[in-house]
Amino acid sequence: MIQNYGVIENFFNDDQLEKWKDNYQKISSGEKYKDSHTWGLFDSLGKQSTKNNFGYKYFVKEIVPTIADLLHKNTVYNYSAFIHMWGPLKIHKDLPPNDDLIPGRSLCFPYSVNGSRNNYQECSTRIFDQDKNLIDTLLWKPNMLLWWEGNLYHDSGNFDNLDYKEFFITQTYLEKSF
Repeated sequence: MIQNYGVIENFFNDDQLEKWKDNYQKISSGEKYKDSHTWGLFDSLGKQSTKNNFGYKYFVKEIVPTIADLLHKNTVYNYSAFIHMWGPLKIHKDLPPNDDLIPGRSLCFPYSVNGSRNNYQECSTRIFDQDKNLIDTLLWKPNMLLWWEGNLYHDSGNFDNLDYKEFFITQTYLEKSF
């Protein structure tokens, strides 16, 4: 069976994530989205669509070399942000905004839970089947990378005993091969 989600422990180091957080927050002024505050670097198919902006250039130079081997060769980077979330995000898929595009992978880099970089409590990302039945709970750990295919249902886990969690998210899609 082909795995369509997974985790890689100890993928990052603290200094790397701290540097990225600082730069995401310097590059973007941030905006409120549902129960979160989001510092997005770029949105290649959205209103801020430009591959010439500073955020996209920073992402390609600093983050892509770290994650490129985990992605398909025809990957297009759609969105990347640092998020401070204080409420759950319901079950959803990370689909591109255009039906002509093929969903790619989403990558999540947990950063902190309630301000702690060491104690992630029971913080998780939950994975569901196409009928929205829970199939796995991916418990967060420091410096790990979580990934899932964009057409896979998932949610932000429960927020019992959590004030907030912080993480990086990158969403991709695939160019069609002709």
